[in-house]
Amino acid sequence: MYVGSGSNQIVVNGLLPTSPAVQVTPARGTIGFAELNTITDTIYVNSLGTHAGEVNLTLTVSPPGVAYSFVPASVSLTATNKSVATKLSILPAAAVLPLGDNYTALVQASAAGGSTGYAPIRLLMRSAMFTSITKIGCNSSNQMDVSLSWQINGSSVSSLWIQDTATPAFPGRRD
Repeated sequence: MYVGSGSNQIVVNGLLPTSPAVQVTPARGTIGFAELNTITDTIYVNSLGTHAGEVNLTLTVSPPGVAYSFVPASVSLTATNKSVATKLSILPAAAVLPLGDNYTALVQASAAGGSTGYAPIRLLMRSAMFTSITKIGCNSSNQMDVSLSWQINGSSVSSLWIQDTATPAFPGRRD
């Protein structure tokens, strides 16, 4: 039986497998990013039935450029140790911009004998709060200097003036 939850997850109820299998469960089903900082989450790998042995962990993630790592990248399940935790770090700093609102990453736990468990994690990229704004290239009135320029993909473009509504004396301002 499949039941939707209030946190955009699916709860599956039913009989446990009769053959050995692995189950993978993230501590959080949804991760919101602040700026483009690395976030670490705990991933639990569980033995279902009598599964024992090495389980390798991988992550399928988009957007392009987002890196990840598991520490450790493989865990060992035994008859006495049926649940093992690992740490998943998601590193979005090199993501290809612009980012969409959210993405789904898929954790895969692959064990010998073909047993594989999957768990989705929702990545909220646009919920990021960029609070460390710098004033590089600004004058004492927090206006960008007329000589400031930047490059996009190696192509120079003209300077951009940014003005807040509280400062009326602004070159080129149009209301």
